[in-house]
Amino acid sequence: MLALLLSFALIGIRIFERSPYGDEALVAVPAWNLAQHGYAGTTVLARQTLAWKGMNRRTYNTLPGGLLYLAPWLTVFPATIVVTRLVFLLWAAVLLASGFLFLRRLTASRTQATLAVILFALHFSFILAASKSRVDVMAAALGMASLASYVELRLRNLKLAALAAATFAVAACLTHPQGVLYAVCLLILAVHLDRRSFSPVHYALAAVPLAVFGSAWLWYLAQDPADAVSQLKQNAHGQGRFPQSFHLWHALWREIFQRYLNRDAAASGTPAGKLILLLITLGSAVVTMFTAPLKRQPGIRLLLFLSAAILTLETLFENSKEHTYLIHAQLFYSGLIAACVLYFWQAGRWRRYLAVLTVATYLGISVGGVVFRLKADFNELSEAGFRSALAFLQTHVSPRDLVSADRTFWFDCCGAAHNLVEDPELGVTTGLTPDYFVNSLKLNGERMADWEKYGKEDPALLRSLQQRAAEFQLIYNYAGYQIYRRR
Repeated sequence: MLALLLSFALIGIRIFERSPYGDEALVAVPAWNLAQHGYAGTTVLARQTLAWKGMNRRTYNTLPGGLLYLAPWLTVFPATIVVTRLVFLLWAAVLLASGFLFLRRLTASRTQATLAVILFALHFSFILAASKSRVDVMAAALGMASLASYVELRLRNLKLAALAAATFAVAACLTHPQGVLYAVCLLILAVHLDRRSFSPVHYALAAVPLAVFGSAWLWYLAQDPADAVSQLKQNAHGQGRFPQSFHLWHALWREIFQRYLNRDAAASGTPAGKLILLLITLGSAVVTMFTAPLKRQPGIRLLLFLSAAILTLETLFENSKEHTYLIHAQLFYSGLIAACVLYFWQAGRWRRYLAVLTVATYLGISVGGVVFRLKADFNELSEAGFRSALAFLQTHVSPRDLVSADRTFWFDCCGAAHNLVEDPELGVTTGLTPDYFVNSLKLNGERMADWEKYGKEDPALLRSLQQRAAEFQLIYNYAGYQIYRRR
């Protein structure tokens, strides 16, 4: 209980203190439009290129699960960053509860399941993912609910188990592409445990949610097939999510160094700390494979196989190597670590010291990494700059004014008035000239790159952009943020 309280306390600090991420707005904006206006358009982005064609009318690049979940909440509560994060935080509790039920039934050990959930709840991947209003935790919770419902129900009612598990698995897949990992794990579980008990009725029941949810999504795609294809294609290939080749050793090298040993400060902790966590995880897998009392346990063997399946799929098919996706594998890894720790503890003597040292090191590095990230956030000048610029806009911008700014300002500035867009071209190509525009390092970099391109390809457009920029005067400048007002 104390471990869970610490985990959610750290999550709460990040929820209330961390400025928004761009991806959070890309979930909240279409959900807000759906709740308030009846269409799921991503209107915060002014430029609708061919790759993102029609995004202001219908959002196809984001799977519908998260939008459909968030939209009803935004009919009742304001679309602030804290509200949207708290709404998605509910799924974190579902994830932990489902993970506990799954591991308890799989390993037949309440103690092992409890320890695994504690290790997972205090791991930086869970704390960082649970503190964002992204759909990662929701997809993980639905996926784990699929596995938990199957192993809990299969001995009492295999038909109900097939229907419930498939429903959660399909919902996970329609929330985030990473939901496919849980669908694969569910298939492995079903084949391994009940392949001889399946009948055509079980297959038909499992297909029902796929037919129902899949048909609904296909209907939505059919509303504008050309826009749907362009957005999905850009999201899948244009952003490098799929691998260009399947060179095994290169893929494994990228998986280890770009995901597990990510040097990005946002991923929490130091590379040395992450290396120790990785070595503990690998060591636990090796001990599980080569220790007779452990590998004789069917549940442990199956857990090891599921972990290997997820690692293989992520290594070969997920090209972005985002550290956020660690949340989908970490609970399985925590189960292996918990199995080894309990084995060492039960073996007695010096092995008990090893068990205590392993847990203390793992939790110390995990929690320390999150604290390290929190401290960096508090000391980061850009955080202070964002909050100061946001406060300035809140006091100086009226509901009638159009503001051009980074989409992270949408939540608490003037998003509810529908008058904030991210438009580096200041309305030259859209015809909507902003009354204010906010310049930040991110937007300035994009603007300079675009203007350099226009200077080579379209000098007339570049002159128009320069003339438009001259129409604004600087009224605010602090910590990397400048605010300009139209003269």
